[in-house]
Amino acid sequence: MKFVPWVVSVVCLALLGWVWQDSQAKLAQKDAELANMKQQYSELVADANVKIAAANSKAKQIAEEANNQIKQLADEANDKLQQANQREVPVSVGFRKALMSNGHVAMLTNTSAQSIAVVVEVSRASSGQSRSFDITLDSGRKRELGEREGWAFVTGDTLTLRQPEHKSLIVKF
Repeated sequence: MKFVPWVVSVVCLALLGWVWQDSQAKLAQKDAELANMKQQYSELVADANVKIAAANSKAKQIAEEANNQIKQLADEANDKLQQANQREVPVSVGFRKALMSNGHVAMLTNTSAQSIAVVVEVSRASSGQSRSFDITLDSGRKRELGEREGWAFVTGDTLTLRQPEHKSLIVKF
């Protein structure tokens, strides 16, 4: 029985050694898991940074496009406002049946106090034909535009009068 304490001590020592070995193995495993998690964290952070940079770039592009569209809309609105504030072409337009030819004749009368130069554009939607005339109208005078001048008006024709710095006058026959 003299050896029992020694045997118990050896068994306890062996048991202690095995527990220490097992805890060292578990610590090594946990260290490996921790290193793996740190690697995954680094990869996730890098991936998130790439996605954030891409999102920032896309947001910047969208903001630039929005600013360009706002500028374009503002320019269009200013153009329409400027056009709306322009005076109308000082010409009255009437139509009558042509006496010696086919179709109708447009009667253009200058209602201003001075002679004016206008561009008269006529078009026929049914056939796609169109023609332009440069006409000078004396103050208070009437000028006719019909088949003799190169255009016999029929139902559906559109007559547009243009003069610089004036609103276009559009008349549908």
